[in-house]
Amino acid sequence: DMEELVGRAARDRADAVINQDHKTATGTISDDKLGELFGLELDDFPPPEAPRKKQTGHPKTTAATRRPGKKKEGPGQDAILVHNCIEASGPDGISARDLADITAIPVSRIYVILRSLKTQGLIISPSRGTYLCGEQR
Repeated sequence: DMEELVGRAARDRADAVINQDHKTATGTISDDKLGELFGLELDDFPPPEAPRKKQTGHPKTTAATRRPGKKKEGPGQDAILVHNCIEASGPDGISARDLADITAIPVSRIYVILRSLKTQGLIISPSRGTYLCGEQR
């Protein structure tokens, strides 16, 4: 039984190499012993490359790669338009839906603008859904 003989020789050789390493108590088999165990010349193989780091998300932005953003100086054109419409509405005020119809600005954007104008103190809301300029009461 040639297979049994080769298997026994390989097991005996592996045991001998492992027992030699136990004496040094490193817990690993050195490269030269590993090559000897399997009959390989490890000098023929290049060393393994370090694993590459996976790139996650977006690459880092720097001042050179960052796109310039819009610089806001004061209220936007939409806010000025909405404020002027509220001012022109008179003492009865105006609703957000009416502002959207007059200015052709979406109602969701109108609500954002109204909140901003209220925070700045430029408009007031005497009753729910009605908006007046801060000076009119």
